[in-house]
Amino acid sequence: MAAVAEWSSRENGARVPSCAWACLALATLAVVPVAVGVRAPLTAKRSLHLAAFDPLVWVSAIWLVLAWWRQGRLVRRVSAFVRQAGPALALLLVAGASALGADFDRPQAKGLFVKGLIQWAEYLVVGVLVFQALLQDPRWRGRALGVFTLAGALTVGSVLYTIFVRGEALPYGARGWLLNRNTYGMVLVLWAPIALAYALRGNRGAASVPGMVGQVAVLLGLAACWAGGPFLGVCVAGAVVLAGLVGRGGALVFLVLVTGLLLANPTQLDRLADSVQVYVTWRDPETSETERVHTMRYYRWSANLEMVVSNPTLGVGLEQYGNRLGAHYGAIQVPEGRTDRPAYYDVQTHEPLSFGGFFILAGELGLVGVAALLWLAADLVRRAVRRARVAACEGYAILGAIAGLGFAGWFADPMTRGVGGAVAFLLALAWSAGGPQATSLSPGSKE
Repeated sequence: MAAVAEWSSRENGARVPSCAWACLALATLAVVPVAVGVRAPLTAKRSLHLAAFDPLVWVSAIWLVLAWWRQGRLVRRVSAFVRQAGPALALLLVAGASALGADFDRPQAKGLFVKGLIQWAEYLVVGVLVFQALLQDPRWRGRALGVFTLAGALTVGSVLYTIFVRGEALPYGARGWLLNRNTYGMVLVLWAPIALAYALRGNRGAASVPGMVGQVAVLLGLAACWAGGPFLGVCVAGAVVLAGLVGRGGALVFLVLVTGLLLANPTQLDRLADSVQVYVTWRDPETSETERVHTMRYYRWSANLEMVVSNPTLGVGLEQYGNRLGAHYGAIQVPEGRTDRPAYYDVQTHEPLSFGGFFILAGELGLVGVAALLWLAADLVRRAVRRARVAACEGYAILGAIAGLGFAGWFADPMTRGVGGAVAFLLALAWSAGGPQATSLSPGSKE
């Protein structure tokens, strides 16, 4: 523990752990969008899939807490964190209380609940604690935002590599080192507004070289995005950032460029439209006959609403969605199968993680969970608006990410491996303390 020395921030007197700890926290942040991992055996029949983020974030948090304890400031720092992160803690508390509505007699129900609660604790508490402490110092704040921006750019590169070098079938192959096209799209929703704001820091205009580089990077990310809901979320997030930082003209130019991108690739436009529709024209791959059919989204959304009506207070329990949803389809004859066969992709079969995070949360945590989520969103918007007055880039980056999630959350789930760590970073960015200099996107920002 000799490495746990300290420095003091000249701007606000905040003290954070040593350089070694900060480098570990940066490494944790760098692997947030990497969802591929290893399976750790728990029993002969069960295993736990872990990405690099999972152990790193806990090691960073334990190191941080031990440092505060050795310095005699643990109670004060934890109290301050609780006051700032109250809405996230409330959502986690509701998730724990949802056990009251869970049917633990079902197979694997208890294991799924515990796994889900640990995962949510990572995203809503542990990750936020680590990243918030890292962001306290303005020097490390700039480095953290740079690392997050670079990690997102490399993620885009991994998807482009998967598509153009490995030649994986689209749209299923648009995933890179993530799980599928939906998780990649959700990462893009959280990364794009911060990347644009980072490029525009220091009041540089959208027509400047950094501004153009930021827009090109986001457009490349969109070119590799084949999930309609997240694609729309990125467009909204980017437009919010550019409208706030360079005016409505900048947002208009960005949207025109996105439109040109889609017109240049009508196949992508067609697949994006299919991915958000509740019915599509389907061609039988064997007979070539066509018919108008409902997609799984139609069936799933219908059952989602029935689940909420049947379990309105605390829902069916965290991570119990998959086990309990089947009982709410009613007389609907749900097609079987998954989307491993591209010919059936998102038409008559289940597509992994393609169904709305908002619906999942409402079904698992009930209306109490919905209320906690709305409190969290309202708190983030309030803080983002206040932040925009002293550090415009960060304020609009947070607003853009929230707006993007507001659209994408109906079609994909952000609380999953590879995406949840980015949610933690967004929360930490909104709740980290400091004055204008400590809240700039880089040490050299002139906001």
